[in-house]
Order: sequence, then C-alpha cells, then structure tokens
Amino acid sequence: MLIDYHTHLERGPYTLEYLRTFVDKGRERGVSEICFTEHGHFFHESWALLNNDWPLSIPRRHLADYTNLVEQAKGMDLPIKLGLEMDYIPETKVKIGQFLSTQPFDFVLGSVHWIDEFGFDNPDWLAEWDTRSVDELYRRYFTLLREAVQSKMFDAIAHPDVIKIFGYRPSFSLQEEYRQVADTLADNCVCLEVSTAGWRKPVNELYPHLDLLKTCLERGVNITLASDAHEPEHVGFAFDRAASLLRDLGLRQLATFTNRQIKMVAL
Repeated sequence: MLIDYHTHLERGPYTLEYLRTFVDKGRERGVSEICFTEHGHFFHESWALLNNDWPLSIPRRHLADYTNLVEQAKGMDLPIKLGLEMDYIPETKVKIGQFLSTQPFDFVLGSVHWIDEFGFDNPDWLAEWDTRSVDELYRRYFTLLREAVQSKMFDAIAHPDVIKIFGYRPSFSLQEEYRQVADTLADNCVCLEVSTAGWRKPVNELYPHLDLLKTCLERGVNITLASDAHEPEHVGFAFDRAASLLRDLGLRQLATFTNRQIKMVAL
C-alpha cells in the first residue's frame, strides 16, 4: 500500500471535481490513500500564527470551506484524509496548539520554513543565502526542528531537511544533528516524512538525506510517505523509486492517521 500524506489543493478551486483530479492521479500511480494538508497560513483563521507579514498577496480562504469539502468527499468513500501543514513558530506555539486542538483534522504535519524573518526555502529570497552564515542557518534549522517535535503538536515532520533545498551545505558533518533529530522523534513518538519533492527541487535529493533516514529507522521512527504535491500531476511522484529504497532499507510499514490516531499499514 502506498499513501501520499502531503498534498495541497490551494492552487485550484475547492470543488469535488478538482479534488478528484488528485485522487485519479494517485490511483494511476498506485496510491491507495491521500491526505490533503493545506498550509495553515492559507486561511483567514490561522494565517496570523505565522507571526510575520508574509504572504500579504495570497488570497486567503476560510478554513470551513476546506474542511467541509474534504469531509464531503470522505462521505463519498473517496480514499482521502483531512490534514493540515502548520509552520512551527516559537513565538506563537501556544496559540498554534490551541488552534489545532479545536480542529477535526485526521493528521497534522509540522514544518519549518522560517528562521526568524528569513523564509529560507522561498526562491524569491535565494540571494539572501549569500549574505548569511550557512553553518548558523543549519544549526538554527535543526534546533527549530527538534523544538517542533518536542512541542507534541504534530503527527509527523514534513520534508525534514528542506534547509538543503538550494544546495547550500554546511562546513561540518550533520551526523550529530541527524542523531539528535532521530532521538527526538523517537522519544516523542512523532513520524518522519519521506518526501519525493526533493527530487523536483534544485538539490535533486530525497527529503531526508539517506543518513538521516537510516538513523531514524535505526531508532524505530515511524515513516509517512509524501509527494508535497501542489498540482494533481505530482501526486505519487517517484513513489516507485522511494518505495524501493525504503524496502531495501528494511521498512515494511507506513504510518496512516485517522482523527490523529496512528495506524500502520503494509508498504
């Protein structure tokens, strides 16, 4: 069974017809279940939790329009789940937790896209990388990632080393960072996302790095599989390649969620 637990409807209309295009593409690629995980900053009800002025230009929607659509589709026996991708922001983490506790999500992804006011994975800000210490950015990123796990607000951590997206690398070995991330995930029973999206990005590398993935598997961390599809054609992207890699590493089960409760399924 293949599952895609990181997809976004936000570039199209909130209609059953558009939602079905994701399901149909998934079926073509052997995906048995899709979890939609819109960004929290996309909604009027939660955008302020990002704690900065970005993105002012995005036409925000109402959360109920999203949740009602997915629940309607679930009622039609489509193989989907209702999720959210939420940025971890230290300054608003209490409010984030309060917000998530009131919502009917099956699954919540935690992610780190911001180091202070720097949206480090945004191509519009690529030039800023050359004005900063790459080593310091990597250290800050992994600190925030561990804090996100320790917050216990999230079921899984998305694209866990997205900091590498543009190919910038630190001068030091990341093995100790990987060990700490793996220990933190294991100790807090939070899943690691394996995302094929990295193969579509400038770094052209799976998220996470193979060494981080191996370290997490050694610690018994559960795995979710994801494409981070923002377009229907990306659902299940390169899943055959990813599934083969995971099986070669000895993984036999993937994590799925219903009402924030985990269930393991055969890979």
